[in-house]
Amino acid sequence: MARQIRLLRTVVLGAGEHDPLPPLISDVTRRVRQAVGSHAKNQLSDDPRLIPVELLPTACALALEALQGRIPPLQLLPEQQKAADVAREQLRAVAHGEIRVSLPYHPAEEGEYGGSASMVCLHARRRKTTAAALSGL
Repeated sequence: MARQIRLLRTVVLGAGEHDPLPPLISDVTRRVRQAVGSHAKNQLSDDPRLIPVELLPTACALALEALQGRIPPLQLLPEQQKAADVAREQLRAVAHGEIRVSLPYHPAEEGEYGGSASMVCLHARRRKTTAAALSGL
């Protein structure tokens, strides 16, 4: 990624343009945290800048792909495009609970991206469907 980042910061940025990397990294971090927080068994760090360590390569692949959009003449290598595709699939699997992530040292309180709205049915009365009950339909 160093070559792409160096190119962005030296060649592609025009006079008066701000470095797009910090907001881009923030966007990718939010996207990763949203996927992690989408499953009730995952926990997020209380620091909104942190993601699970095993998802750092995922975030880097997505950031590089987004960064490439700023540098049209620079094309992603096939391996980089494949890494971005794998990263999206990995986030989907994390959000669906197919992949568990490590627990943070300082977990956030529930509710940032989910977890607090889950519902468990402890008891339900048994419904009886009979011909007499359905006769009026």
